[in-house]
Amino acid sequence: MPSKKILDTDHIFPLLIKLSIPTIIGGFASALYNMVDSIFVGKYISSDALAALTIANTIQNSFIAFSALCSVGTGTIISQSLGARKYDQVKTTLYTGIFGVFICTFVLSVFMLLFLDPILLFTGSTSEILADARTYMSTILWFGFVIPMNGVMSGILRAKGHTQAAMVLALVGATLNIGLDALFILTFGWGVFGAAFATVIAQLIVLLFAFYYIYKDYDLSFSDPIKIDFSILRRIFAIGAPSGLRLGAIVVAGLAANQSLQMYGTTAIAAMGIVNRLIALAFMSIQGCNFGAQPIIAFNFGAKRLDRLKSTIKVGVAIVFVIGLMGSLGSLFAPKSFFYLFTNDPKIAILTKEALAYNGALFFLFGPYMILSGFIQSVGHTKEALFLALSRPLFNALLFRVLPIFYGLQGVWIVMPISDIVNTIIAIVLALQVYNKIKQNFTTPYVEVINK
Repeated sequence: MPSKKILDTDHIFPLLIKLSIPTIIGGFASALYNMVDSIFVGKYISSDALAALTIANTIQNSFIAFSALCSVGTGTIISQSLGARKYDQVKTTLYTGIFGVFICTFVLSVFMLLFLDPILLFTGSTSEILADARTYMSTILWFGFVIPMNGVMSGILRAKGHTQAAMVLALVGATLNIGLDALFILTFGWGVFGAAFATVIAQLIVLLFAFYYIYKDYDLSFSDPIKIDFSILRRIFAIGAPSGLRLGAIVVAGLAANQSLQMYGTTAIAAMGIVNRLIALAFMSIQGCNFGAQPIIAFNFGAKRLDRLKSTIKVGVAIVFVIGLMGSLGSLFAPKSFFYLFTNDPKIAILTKEALAYNGALFFLFGPYMILSGFIQSVGHTKEALFLALSRPLFNALLFRVLPIFYGLQGVWIVMPISDIVNTIIAIVLALQVYNKIKQNFTTPYVEVINK
């Protein structure tokens, strides 16, 4: 974990870069894998398979949301227990988090397998892609516990400050996924099943590596009594709820987008799938920078260092603005030939270019929104932070329902730029209000010293 000394004295820019890099690399690796996965599916299987993957990913994201909930909750309680030297509670929390998420996701997976076709159709699948979506998602659901359990393992690693280990595991998982995609799809010709099976195998291997690392680091033993404490499980869910709700709201927005695209057929769905994966590359870099800024902001808020807190916000906003601007320029000027990496269908390539230009045009506003949201969360204004986290995806979900009524398919594409404008303005207003409250609450002599 970052030490008090570097948080208190290091220059903001190199400190922010240092704390952001592991998360950026890990997240970028995952986003890159998803992009390469789409290339294998769209280029070497079919456009329908690519559209099916887009639908299936919406359901997968619900597991990722639950994973974030359990990861944050488990990691936070372990960190608190380590700080309080309650080492027995550390192991109890560890076992409770692991087995709790296994049981919950097992039940959820069985339910989804029983009603998979209705769920896929509700999620936006068309009759043309239903078979591919069913094949992919059923393979994932038979091992539905893997992704959430990997999330919990990452939370357990971060609880002791092992961010680099979490990064390495993410890189290993992404590399394995890409290699297995090539083997199962190109060599064995397993199609959509091969893409799903590659994901499952890679995630299982990462899970085994993560468990072995935690087994050694936390001094576990197979002779240890495995205790599951339901009061701790409730605390895990309570602490992780904001993170889970935040990603859950994004799932709702994705669901609304899929349902809006359903009437325009598999071409539109496939195009949106490609767009999502390309934008994720820039999104993960911004998210990593946000995660790096939060401990600096939180520490200097606690230390009443208004100068360093303000500098962190400024530097963070500047960095993510540049990242977002590169994403916007790439979205607007990417050549049409680039999109043939993902598909052999010229209709999908043309539609993807159009959709990406709309979706990414104002992406440079997204970074400041994220940093300002992270600032508000880091200084303890949870209501405002939760409002920002939920308002954006829920606002998007509403726009996905309304705008296509008036503007057709173009109405789906213009949701993101409208959202970028509206939500960034809201974030700026709330951040200024919170910052002014902080400034007023700091003691007057201290503020005067800083201003000098």
